[in-house]
Amino acid sequence: SKLDEILGGFREEQLIVVSGLTKHGKTQMCMELTIRMPDTHPVWLPFEESARELVRKFRDRGQDPPLFYTPQSLPTNTMTWIEKKVIEGRVKYDSKLFFIDHLHFLVPFSSDRLDTRIGQVMRSLKGIAKRNGVIIVLLAHVRKANMLVIPDIDDLRDASSIAQEADTVLMVWRRTERKDKKVVITDGTVLSVQANRRTGKTGNVDLVFTNGRYLEVEFNQEESGNVEF
Repeated sequence: SKLDEILGGFREEQLIVVSGLTKHGKTQMCMELTIRMPDTHPVWLPFEESARELVRKFRDRGQDPPLFYTPQSLPTNTMTWIEKKVIEGRVKYDSKLFFIDHLHFLVPFSSDRLDTRIGQVMRSLKGIAKRNGVIIVLLAHVRKANMLVIPDIDDLRDASSIAQEADTVLMVWRRTERKDKKVVITDGTVLSVQANRRTGKTGNVDLVFTNGRYLEVEFNQEESGNVEF
């Protein structure tokens, strides 16, 4: 499948960014990637959600929760804490895939010189991935955008360095329609590969979220802007 082809392009020492509008399924998509890549022994480093909430989300989908480390409070030196947990995951569990949720907990919106700080964090995460031979998947926000169209790489919030430092940028967008003058978010989802440094291949994969999983479907090609991989 096209989604599995994307995952097959994930390689050790890579930094992957998963972004999209709020409530459009970034976390759910990362849960799908976790389920589809069990051989990497995925580990989550959630800063936004509590351990209880993360476990509940996986169990609601009928899935066992992944390995995870969640700090009781934000560490003073976050990058050092992250690398220690990456090393621990590699040694204890042979983990090669780490999810970090999300960038703006590492660099708060209120930070001075926000663009520069984000660039430093992105380079630090890329360095951690390279030194330890792992894949890091980082969740990030986009600016408030038109919900009726797929966000693109220019919509990444607060820093151009997010796209510049990432090996792959994935956008998650739930198909959105206007009905009776209201905006309705459907279960139809587009996973858009906006940048791919390894293969250069970009394009969209049409999915539908059903029974807690993402399944590939065929939407109208002109309507979805689907591109073959």
